[in-house]
Amino acid sequence: IGQAVQVWLIRRVGTPTGLARNQADVTRRRIPRTVCTRNTDKENAVAHKDTQLEHLARIPLFADCSKKELQHLRSLCDEVDIPAGKVLTKQGSVGYECFVVVSGTASVAIDDQVVTTIGPGGYFGELALLDKQPRSATVSAVTPMSVLVMGPREFMGAVETVPGLAQKLLAGLARRLRETNVRFIQH
Repeated sequence: IGQAVQVWLIRRVGTPTGLARNQADVTRRRIPRTVCTRNTDKENAVAHKDTQLEHLARIPLFADCSKKELQHLRSLCDEVDIPAGKVLTKQGSVGYECFVVVSGTASVAIDDQVVTTIGPGGYFGELALLDKQPRSATVSAVTPMSVLVMGPREFMGAVETVPGLAQKLLAGLARRLRETNVRFIQH
């Protein structure tokens, strides 16, 4: 990532993250909020915003959100393109962001053993933001990916202001705990 993005991360999150260190092939872009002057530009901007909101609404974590809540979530997220092979989180490191997969696939490894994959609509990184403990797994892009990223302030703001989001996060954590228990019992 270029220096401008590193400065943005430091300003927004307070510290550079693993995603920001020496990774020039990662593209971070703010989800645009287009400012227009001509009517056709305004119509295109409205259509683009509607498409973004529809896209967010298709993500299971945000499926029950109102249009206003989706607009709020859109303002909190950055969309990042990740090349295949890139490590997004490293087990044992401090976590400064939560990721929602828009497209592509990532592998999840614990102690260097792949335990699952995450595809579109999946999310990860929330646990480190909730309990402020080191990352519990290493997540790597298997294919080129597009992800939505929220820093700790944005994530906690979303949890506090979007009804139902905390409940969905808890349900997701419970599902993962049950899956881990099953794997543990089988081994």
